[in-house]
Amino acid sequence: MIKLVVLDFDYTLVGSEVGFYDVKEHKKEEFKRRNLWKIVKELTHEYKSVFNVAEKLGIDVKDVERAAEEIELERMKKSYLIEGARELLDFLRQNNIKIALLTGNCRKAVLYALEKHGIKDYFDALLTRDECALEDMKPNTKCYLKLLEEFGAKEEEAILIGDSEADLLPVKSVKIIIGDKVKGDYNARNLKEAVSLLKKLIGEEDGH
Repeated sequence: MIKLVVLDFDYTLVGSEVGFYDVKEHKKEEFKRRNLWKIVKELTHEYKSVFNVAEKLGIDVKDVERAAEEIELERMKKSYLIEGARELLDFLRQNNIKIALLTGNCRKAVLYALEKHGIKDYFDALLTRDECALEDMKPNTKCYLKLLEEFGAKEEEAILIGDSEADLLPVKSVKIIIGDKVKGDYNARNLKEAVSLLKKLIGEEDGH
């Protein structure tokens, strides 16, 4: 029985009209005026770069996190809901399956986007880098297993949906990957196709 579906955030549920590097370039002069450019110019879209930058510059990781948070929040101001996202969330709710979000993005940007698109109330749990140490985030399994424990779900009773190699956690949960960049247990071209896969998986469990 599937008890829980854990969803990735960036470009699985929500996209943006502007990329991480677009925001960096657009706000470059502002960051310079605020003496933040030496931090910002080193940051990449990979959330773990926060650690690398802090170590390289010899500064507090919290200062780097604040700069990354500002960029992420700016991106979410021009965010959009991925087609099929609401259909997926409705399907899970109708089938009494708990929904959790696991992302390396900051909580402020995630909440902004979820509230902007009216989907915040679908989620039973949100686990961002503010609640889970960066070194424990995907592809490490620690944060994922923490979610399973919270809902009393075994690995086999959860499904993970994402769009990148980081979502291919070494666990027994079924992994559905959106797109064809990497191969999951199942691949779906889009979220609507993912819903069809879920219907099949749940139906097989129920013996239908």
